[in-house]
Amino acid sequence: MRILNIYFWKNILDWPFSFCREVKWFVQRGHRGYADIDCCDIDYYIAGVITKMLKELKENQTGIPLWQEHESEEMATKRWNEILDSIIYTFKCAEKIAGGDSFYTEEKDRKEYEELSKATTIDLMTKEECERYRLGWKYFQKHFFSLWD
Repeated sequence: MRILNIYFWKNILDWPFSFCREVKWFVQRGHRGYADIDCCDIDYYIAGVITKMLKELKENQTGIPLWQEHESEEMATKRWNEILDSIIYTFKCAEKIAGGDSFYTEEKDRKEYEELSKATTIDLMTKEECERYRLGWKYFQKHFFSLWD
């Protein structure tokens, strides 16, 4: 009970400072697109933002990239959605990796990471997950200038 009491008072006393920091970061994001706190873990922040943006693009798309004109609209839309799904998967994984919830490894380093994964609570991505992760990066690079609506 004493621990809960200490936790409660610590959080109550910290609330005004915490609230002020959150407001400051909110204003910074509105003004310049990122907050000071986002610079502490840029990879995690960007992966989360890109994931949300790609989901929004996929849900609200009104067209498909011009490079798919030779296909029927239905097939091209299906193919484009598969590409977007692959990129979204990659950035979800990137967010987990940056957040310390998952390990990504090249095949040559797999043994070392398997041992590390067993010693911690961090999951090691399977070979298939790693391949799918790499494919999403390739699609992101190839179709970067097609990510518009």
